[in-house]
Amino acid sequence: MRKFTLLFIFSIFLSLPLTAQLSSFKVLQPVGVATNTGDKPQSKVWFYEGKYWSILPDAVGTHLWRLDGTAWTKLQLLLPGDYAKADCKVVGNIAHILLFRETNMSYLMSLEYSAKDNTYQLWSQRPSRVVLNLDPNVEVATLDIDSKGRMWIAYDGSKEIYAQWSDAPYSTWSAPITLANNTSTDDLSGVIALPGINKIGVLWSNIATKRFGFKLHDDNADPNTWSEDEIPANQSAMDVGAGMADDHLNMTAASDGTLYAAVKTSFETAGYTKIALLVRRPYGTWDEMYKVSGTGTRPIVILNEAQDKLKVIYTADEGGGDILQRESSTINILFDSPRTLLAGPYNYASTAKNNPNAPESIVIATNVSSLNLQAVGVLTVDALGSTLKAYPNPFNMMCTIAFSLPEDSDYSIGIYDSKGLQVTSFVQGSAIKGKQNKVTFNGSSLASGLYIARLKTSTGMQHIKVLLEK
Repeated sequence: MRKFTLLFIFSIFLSLPLTAQLSSFKVLQPVGVATNTGDKPQSKVWFYEGKYWSILPDAVGTHLWRLDGTAWTKLQLLLPGDYAKADCKVVGNIAHILLFRETNMSYLMSLEYSAKDNTYQLWSQRPSRVVLNLDPNVEVATLDIDSKGRMWIAYDGSKEIYAQWSDAPYSTWSAPITLANNTSTDDLSGVIALPGINKIGVLWSNIATKRFGFKLHDDNADPNTWSEDEIPANQSAMDVGAGMADDHLNMTAASDGTLYAAVKTSFETAGYTKIALLVRRPYGTWDEMYKVSGTGTRPIVILNEAQDKLKVIYTADEGGGDILQRESSTINILFDSPRTLLAGPYNYASTAKNNPNAPESIVIATNVSSLNLQAVGVLTVDALGSTLKAYPNPFNMMCTIAFSLPEDSDYSIGIYDSKGLQVTSFVQGSAIKGKQNKVTFNGSSLASGLYIARLKTSTGMQHIKVLLEK
């Protein structure tokens, strides 16, 4: 009984946040567009040099836009014509943009930031557009860049999922690599770079098998070499409705290679999960599927790694509605009640690609109208919370715990083993708001293994895992 009690108490304080850190919202001024802000796996916005940027089409063509205050400023024309759905990847001062146009010709464009003009210009290494020869039945295409600087695109065909690659300056592309050949015309895919493990992943829906599919490519391997097919969260699949998979997915990745994917299921039955989160750990296992909501459509996911926070944003109803947000800690994934980001009817939410440590994020969506389409947006700002880091980690003798707090407070720090037993004396002190504090522990008397450093303040508790390797 005593052992059970210790474990139970330990699990409780691991799940307690140090402070309640809900996001605040700022609604942006709408801008007229010719095409909605879909599609689900794509990212149409990014942050660079203190500004948010976006690629959106109007009646004249597809333009670069810059957010100035709460209003979008239209800058240079990138492509004539009123239809293009962009997926944007930023590497340093270069923004790479896939302009997807379904059955029309799709292109890759690359822009280079000019600090002098506070805008982007065509990339000096390749100023011209590159034609992308995609499958004629493609529904959507996405891009990302691996740790070697190689660019990848992923897209669907009539019954296939494809990947293609190119090395800088990305003007010559490989032949399609078939990752799956048993999907349906309604399925789609997304590609994502996984830092920490230096791999590229492709996730897709498979309505025919009622599952999602996933494959990995090691950045150091031959580009044609991919892993065996993984079935994400297969342990959560049920023979309910039309099954687990629907063609709605959006991904982000943590710095250690953890993959988070917001998806929609096809259970279509009251009481069952409709919006879900899939999580793949760096060592290759998939968690059970996490429920986000029993209703909704077109989910996207945002990670604030510095605050251990996940946000899933989705449309409340099929065909359009309020844009809702639910939050969860990454440590103990359990989503809270929904909050309204944008009072609808809106649809087609999109955000930035892989911005894991940003304290703020931007979401754009489209009003539901057959006339006068508008892109609307909201800036979400996460409240300042505590920071808690350990280094070196793993350690073999001495480990330093560094932290800062959002307000003045007394504190105590202790080290616990994996059973929740305290193994060091408390270190106590007083912290000043925003100032970094450091506490060093000596692990010479401890056995190798996983330990927990627990920080306690006047407002709550926070922890970090540390690994002792002798």
